[in-house]
Amino acid sequence: METTTKNKVLIFTLMTLVFLASVFLKQYLDTGSFLPVKSTAGVVHSESEEGIYPEDGGPETAGGSGEESPVAAVPAQIVVDVEGAVACPGVVRIPEGSRVYEAVEAAGGMTESAEYGRVNLAEKVADGMAVYIPFKGEEQAGMTPGVSSGQPSASGASGGLININTADKTTLMQLPGIGEVYAQSIIDYRQSVGAFQKIEDIKNVSGIGDAKFERLKDLITI
Repeated sequence: METTTKNKVLIFTLMTLVFLASVFLKQYLDTGSFLPVKSTAGVVHSESEEGIYPEDGGPETAGGSGEESPVAAVPAQIVVDVEGAVACPGVVRIPEGSRVYEAVEAAGGMTESAEYGRVNLAEKVADGMAVYIPFKGEEQAGMTPGVSSGQPSASGASGGLININTADKTTLMQLPGIGEVYAQSIIDYRQSVGAFQKIEDIKNVSGIGDAKFERLKDLITI
């Protein structure tokens, strides 16, 4: 009985050794080593190791073309003088192509004493222009509400000339050949297209051609 037990133990031991030998043999055939090889999957190499980046680039060019990212273009700025019933009167810088309301916002916005409805807030402004927001009940002393390239008087005239960018209908009708219809056309043009950039632009108004302009050119300004 004792001999039978010893035989069983011997057989179990031999089977265990055969199993372990087969495992190590398979490991050797797969890897060439009896020691287990650690997987390198997911390992992050340091920058000092060779072969991480292409020969012609560093970490900033790896995986890319090496070209620098384009820089967003910065809009051109214009300078506008905003005066009258605004929170912070004075010179402001705004993007080119801005409207009157944007210039007013840059100056802190209108105050409670501002008189709405006398200024076309949608009109475009250009570099060097002035924007004047009137006060409630103000008698237009010194500046005409709206956009101007100069410092017009209450009548919309500057230095004896009529400012076609700021003059009201009555003032425009003082010009030779400009009646109520043409005066309104000039105002409509300012509101839809924007301020006149030069006096010759008045010829863009329907009905005002070269002949009429010759009569007006020495009497108008912008």
